[in-house]
Amino acid sequence: MSLPTLPFNVLAAIVIKGQLQLRDIASIRHVCRDWNTAFSQPTLCASLLGHFFPFAQETYDATTATTGKKRYDDFNAVCSRLHRLKTGKWSLNWEVAFPAPPHMDSYAAPEIFPPDGFRLVDTDSDEGYFLTAYAEDNLMSVRITVRNLINGQDIHVSIPREELSGIYMNRGRVLLVYSRGDNSTMFILTDCRDGGNGRTLWSANVNTSVFHGVVESDSTAGRRRLQPVFNEHYIAFLNSLDNSGGSRIMIMRFHALTSSNDLSTETELLELQLSISPATLISLKPDTSGFHLLIAQKFPHRQFPDHENLHRVVLVQATSGKVTRAFNFIVAPYFSLVPERDMEMFFSPSGDSVIIWGSIRCEEYRGGGILGQVMIYPIFGGPATIRYLKTPDKGADPVEKNIETRYAPDLGLISYGHTVVGFESLNLDFRPAGTGAHINPFNNPPSAWNTIPTKHPLPTLEIGSHWIYSESTASNGDVTIEMMRIAPPPLLIPENQWTSPNSKRSSWFLNSSTATAPGSSAASILGVGLHPADAAAQIAQVDAEELAARLKMMERERARETKRKSWEEVKKGWKAKLFGWR
Repeated sequence: MSLPTLPFNVLAAIVIKGQLQLRDIASIRHVCRDWNTAFSQPTLCASLLGHFFPFAQETYDATTATTGKKRYDDFNAVCSRLHRLKTGKWSLNWEVAFPAPPHMDSYAAPEIFPPDGFRLVDTDSDEGYFLTAYAEDNLMSVRITVRNLINGQDIHVSIPREELSGIYMNRGRVLLVYSRGDNSTMFILTDCRDGGNGRTLWSANVNTSVFHGVVESDSTAGRRRLQPVFNEHYIAFLNSLDNSGGSRIMIMRFHALTSSNDLSTETELLELQLSISPATLISLKPDTSGFHLLIAQKFPHRQFPDHENLHRVVLVQATSGKVTRAFNFIVAPYFSLVPERDMEMFFSPSGDSVIIWGSIRCEEYRGGGILGQVMIYPIFGGPATIRYLKTPDKGADPVEKNIETRYAPDLGLISYGHTVVGFESLNLDFRPAGTGAHINPFNNPPSAWNTIPTKHPLPTLEIGSHWIYSESTASNGDVTIEMMRIAPPPLLIPENQWTSPNSKRSSWFLNSSTATAPGSSAASILGVGLHPADAAAQIAQVDAEELAARLKMMERERARETKRKSWEEVKKGWKAKLFGWR
């Protein structure tokens, strides 16, 4: 039975158990027409999305798609975003310069807010939004400009400056926070999307003050993101200190949209019964459906209560304010007293899992070969699945203990310093990888590639679902900001032997390590996606026998490596110290 005639589930098993990479899928598609058809099946594309990109929105969309073409297009679209990020071939590049160097989410005291050069960016929405705020000439008002980066449309809003203490943005909606002198706070939500024209959607008062910014710790600690967060359903914020020095997290819910698309003036205020303070709160994370809120916090060690060095994520039911579950940052006892670590949290696209990224800030952890770990917790119960992500062997900056690491789950990317590291698969569906309670060669996948995406030194780098944001500071203090869209627009591609005229499907372009395409370098990596500068003649044909031989060689090398390292040798290594093996 030939390979193209095998059922899709058998082909998926070949990809997963054979540890194939995206470049191998592209190679197989270019062997011949039958192989291209077999590995372009919609059901197989949905399976490949779950294997290579388990946390991409397209993966969830593919499971609910009613047409096979959408599954095929979604897989190619995500691969195309990854390729654009690796090669720096952006579909849109927008650049702006500022004379002042404040950080993008820094904040000042209310009497001087906002500082010159204040800006916010949205990297997760398809449109992309960029917000700037300046004090107008009379110093009594602030002019906010929100630009849609796709169509270039600007929305201008002038607001009173007095008592203004915070400006926040989420997908084109802007939240204004005013701290009143009577220890109360006013929230105003405005619509700065296309057609919104800056109109007020909703406003409300709350009889408490609000923490409204990011607290910078020392060089070995991560940032505490204490600012309010919001979605289309609620605002969550940390309120003022009480007599004991503690605080409360409060949720202010909007009611349903009215027929005019405005939010009702009726609100519901929920106070969480969770002991917390600005010193122990790390960040808040809302979902998109309005049902849950995530809270990342430090809490005291049982044996050493003076050390608030254990970390966890608390799941809150946003409709009632009840705490439902707590997910601990799983770490070996060897590191239980390490006080600081990078920590981010996300909801899976399906909304049934919590994704936690963590990296311990100490030389033993990062110097031992682990960049960080991804923990996946089912919301409705069940054990965690852990994957330990390795530090790149070469071609990347060293991961020092005071460098902040950030995780982008959509494409499986980690950014730190000037480097972006990509991991093509977490092996979540590969049974030998297990849950990660004990490390093995399959649950600590190595990096597939790493790159420095721009030509500048970057003090700030943020990767979202559709955009990458970079910020560089010149010697004279000027700041240059770049917003680069990694999601490709629908473009027409030239006809070739497997596409019809005027087709809008994303095509695969391959630069193989065994055959160099004209105009490319021998060290180039697989390119997945559509680029007008590429020509159909640059597609390197890969022979099926050569591909099979290469895969067999990989298996033999892996078998020899396994025999070379006995169990006792591995047990004595850094992994025993890191993961608590016995």
